[in-house]
Amino acid sequence: MKTCPSCGSRYTDDTLLFCLSDGSRLADETSAGEVTVVLGETETVARPRASSGTSAHPSQPVGPPASRTWIAVLVTAVGMLGLFVLIAVVGFFVWRNLGTQGAPPISENRNGGSTTTTPYSSPTQRPTATPAKPSPEPTIARTPEPRANYRSTTRLTMGKGSYSAPFSGEINPGDTRTFVLACRSGQSLSATVSGGPCVTFSGGGTSLSRTTTAGDNSVSVINTCTQITRFSVRISVI
Repeated sequence: MKTCPSCGSRYTDDTLLFCLSDGSRLADETSAGEVTVVLGETETVARPRASSGTSAHPSQPVGPPASRTWIAVLVTAVGMLGLFVLIAVVGFFVWRNLGTQGAPPISENRNGGSTTTTPYSSPTQRPTATPAKPSPEPTIARTPEPRANYRSTTRLTMGKGSYSAPFSGEINPGDTRTFVLACRSGQSLSATVSGGPCVTFSGGGTSLSRTTTAGDNSVSVINTCTQITRFSVRISVI
């Protein structure tokens, strides 16, 4: 049987070397209780030595001092109180400044002895001058010029026993009028046009002559001016 020298626990298992409670080295109970006696000397009692690093008496847990807890609580309370006071002071000054800025100015009327309050008016913003846009130029409506109404192609015929076919009419500016005359092949065709400098034949000039072909032969005049022009044309075939 083995015994723990620290806590006094006993174990019947001889294979154990250390105490299961505090870890001290176990001692045999028979060897721990024996007393060695030597003749002629004083009696010596051998006691088992406690293992190094362990105390003969188990250590008791030491808790934090109660005074330190109270000090921490007191410091926290004082800090929170100071924070509340600071917030209250700042809020008071902000409220005071806002009230001073928003209050209307007071003016005293010396004549009647009474005090009148002039409402506060914020400075009005001056309107910004907008540059005037240039007015568009008036559009002059142009009246369309009158135009003569006629067919662009006119057929001429000669009377019985006549060798010429006269024609008089109007022609619009820049326009062309064509005159058609039925002829036999090999005849001599001559034509003149009068209408001032504006009306000429399409090939230029105011007179022409050529040999006809069998069938329709045409002569064209053109107006080179910018207004309606009256003209006369005479075509002769021999």
